[in-house]
Amino acid sequence: MCALLLVIGVSLSPPGAAAHTGTYIVHAGNGLNLRTGPGGSYARIETMANGTHFKARGHRGNWMFGTSLTTGHTGWAWMSYLVKATTTAPPPASTGGYCMTNYWGEYVCASANVANAIRYWFGQYGVGSWWGFATASCESSFNVGAWAYSPPDNVYGLFQFRPSTFYPWGGTDLWDPWDQARIAAKMFASGAGGQFHCAVLQGW
Repeated sequence: MCALLLVIGVSLSPPGAAAHTGTYIVHAGNGLNLRTGPGGSYARIETMANGTHFKARGHRGNWMFGTSLTTGHTGWAWMSYLVKATTTAPPPASTGGYCMTNYWGEYVCASANVANAIRYWFGQYGVGSWWGFATASCESSFNVGAWAYSPPDNVYGLFQFRPSTFYPWGGTDLWDPWDQARIAAKMFASGAGGQFHCAVLQGW
């Protein structure tokens, strides 16, 4: 009986999917596609509305495998638009992304989710959102997730935080762009924007 359960358990996991579980919320103004496989070329099962709760069951690369708790459909969704359900940030009020030329002369664009995180939290803390966009575009080119990790400096994510800075300021999820934007805005509002190298380069 135990052997049978073990076999069944293995068969339910998508091949190659690493452990990544928990409940997430869709933060994408135009909705987030749920697909039959981990890539944009796979067929779309449905478009999950902004605010949909999504039960994660694993991930492969930047794609999360799980189930929409609204419809019950199971498939793959792009991780950048899924935020841990424990986040204190509400769904974004705006749906537009944001593009700019950063300090290094690169033309970079933030996704709607990233742009909304910066707009929301810098607004909540009374700091001009330009500082958020300029700093994030300079620090990470608006990248989030594992590809925004710099091993030599031990910095992570959208604002390139060191854990030793992020957590003492009240951060809870180093990989969450909403939480990164919250802590960055809090630091700017407290006069600590100078701890960001890129903020100093741009005159903070």
